[in-house]
Amino acid sequence: MTISLPHVLIIDDNPGDIELIRIAFEMAGIEAVFTTCHDGVDAIRRLDLAMQTGNLPALMLLDLNMPRANGYEVLTFLHDQHLLVELPVIVLSTSSLVEDRRRCLALGARAMFTKPESIHDLRSLISDLRKYLPLQDVSTP
Repeated sequence: MTISLPHVLIIDDNPGDIELIRIAFEMAGIEAVFTTCHDGVDAIRRLDLAMQTGNLPALMLLDLNMPRANGYEVLTFLHDQHLLVELPVIVLSTSSLVEDRRRCLALGARAMFTKPESIHDLRSLISDLRKYLPLQDVSTP
């Protein structure tokens, strides 16, 4: 029996934030396969393909403020495609505005968090997201 690692899609235009998220997963002891998109247009294209192939990620971490298409546009796409029931989306943004949080939750995000300022706080937040990452047992012949 082998264990299949969960797939996490990180959508963020800041390469430094993407790397910190990967490090926080490692610090939290959570193994995953990561795919990244640096803007909303690329994310929507990738999610559309994943939908067609039936290969959605186990978890999506989404920034709000990105070029070409923002996080709200990505959430709207997911909402319109009825994907938010099976794809947990967690918004990680620099915004701490209550209105942004309300809007994200209304569009179907499971939660919205302001990006933590320390790697230890980010590790703690990532550790709490473990509940969205069930490991799948895959039998080998």
